[in-house]
Amino acid sequence: MAAPAPAAAAPANGALRGLPPPIFDGDRTKSAGFLLAFRLYKFTNRGHEAMTNPATRTTTALSYIAGPLVEAWKEEQLTLLERNIAANVPEGNEAHWTTFETNFNSSTASCSSTTTTGSRVVAFSHPIAHVSPV
Repeated sequence: MAAPAPAAAAPANGALRGLPPPIFDGDRTKSAGFLLAFRLYKFTNRGHEAMTNPATRTTTALSYIAGPLVEAWKEEQLTLLERNIAANVPEGNEAHWTTFETNFNSSTASCSSTTTTGSRVVAFSHPIAHVSPV
């Protein structure tokens, strides 16, 4: 039986490996796919600081969310993260990531499946969840 292949070395320049998730633009039919793609990207880069630090992981995920329907929501999530860190919630607190995932899932679930024009692309709602210092 052959020995398992060693894990691929991280690029020498510190770049992330693998296929990054597609840009999420607010199309709620693609929200689960976005989170799955990011989960795969996170696992591929599980030893990289961008994924091991929950605050940095959150901003990395936010960098793949773009478009007029989600910009206000993205800004709100970044502001929430900044406030929590300013309130002495450690960057390494996993609650930063949990809060992002909860807010993302709540926003996509709270959207109606269609708008008056029949579009499945809708503006995100703005739930607020705060992180308690540990």
